[in-house]
Amino acid sequence: MSIGAELVKFFPAKVLGGIYFIKAIYVPYHTMKFTPLGGIIEPDHKEYLSLPNVLYVGGTWMAK
Repeated sequence: MSIGAELVKFFPAKVLGGIYFIKAIYVPYHTMKFTPLGGIIEPDHKEYLSLPNVLYVGGTWMAK
């Protein structure tokens, strides 16, 4: 934030706490948007996208 970053790649998301971590840091980092990658599985992607500080997600399940 101090260098003007508005979007941060969050990798490896699952190992670092995933959805719970992103929820936990929302208040102090409410202006930041995150793009979680790494360990995201298809059934979880909608829950990630429902968070106000997640712009998009990615995972190997998206392409064969």
